[in-house]
Amino acid sequence: MRQFKVWMQKSSRFIFQLSTVFEGIISLIILICIGIELVMLVNNYEIFSMDLSTVQLRSMLSDIMWLVIGLEFIKMLLEHSQGAVLDVMLFAIARQMLLEHGMLDNLAAVLAIGMVFAIRKFLYDQSEDRKSIMDTILDLLKDDKGKEVLEDAIGEALDDVLDEAIEDALEDSEKRKEQENRAARKTHQL
Repeated sequence: MRQFKVWMQKSSRFIFQLSTVFEGIISLIILICIGIELVMLVNNYEIFSMDLSTVQLRSMLSDIMWLVIGLEFIKMLLEHSQGAVLDVMLFAIARQMLLEHGMLDNLAAVLAIGMVFAIRKFLYDQSEDRKSIMDTILDLLKDDKGKEVLEDAIGEALDDVLDEAIEDALEDSEKRKEQENRAARKTHQL
């Protein structure tokens, strides 16, 4: 029975990590698609020309809002927070409000946006988002292997930062020496 629990814990961690990797890959694919769509948008609409019709402008705003919703969706995939979900909902409602121009449609969109803001104000708890990240770190610290992974990750990050800082300092020092040498040569020439 104990072996089964250990196996289930290991497999659930592996599945969680694998799903996180797949979410990252999906986010990257969506980001590439958004980049391609942005290039196509610029080519299709001649954005910088001043003779866009109202229909073209409305269509262009709709396409831009789709891109913004896509970017917010990527953030939602990566952050796993309630706030990111509310942002996606807010942009989707705003996009629909741009497209629909009936009085009842606009009223429904305004009420929906008001509801999203009310949810954010009265029901949304930002500490829940932070707690999930902190819980993940605490779970890593409870496990010996997790401690090693966390220490390695922090150590690598600090090493990278220190290496970059040292490289920058050396480059700055070399530049200063070159400037001093140039100044000395100019003084000798005079």
